[in-house]
Amino acid sequence: MAYTIRNIVESDLELFEDLNTLYGALNDKRDVKMAFENDGHVNGYALIKIISQMNEFKLGNIFLDFKTFDESTKEAFIEFLDHQIKDNYVLKIITNIDEQEFDKINFLKEIGFIDDQNAKKVEGFIPLKITKPIFLERN
Repeated sequence: MAYTIRNIVESDLELFEDLNTLYGALNDKRDVKMAFENDGHVNGYALIKIISQMNEFKLGNIFLDFKTFDESTKEAFIEFLDHQIKDNYVLKIITNIDEQEFDKINFLKEIGFIDDQNAKKVEGFIPLKITKPIFLERN
């Protein structure tokens, strides 16, 4: 199965329940909005809202969802993170995942996300993060 990572288009917004709301809250020029297409069908999305930026270095909050979390999804997502961290200068990516979403939590932890001990705890959510040094360490 071959993945294509591309910009989200209007027709993608109906594929995931909360994608339309999240997409509308992002800045067109600054934030990242990507769809993960597998053999012609959209399997998921990743949105990175840039929270802060100093020169070219960025801190982003990621929102993601996938229909399946298999090995090819993992490889495509790692390729996406590699581009964001190395080429787009995102030094740290944070997220809060509903504690009931075990597949998503395990998927992110396999890739190298760790518990964010400094994040404000919100009941029912698990704060995770990945930083450039953590991501590069895994290579």
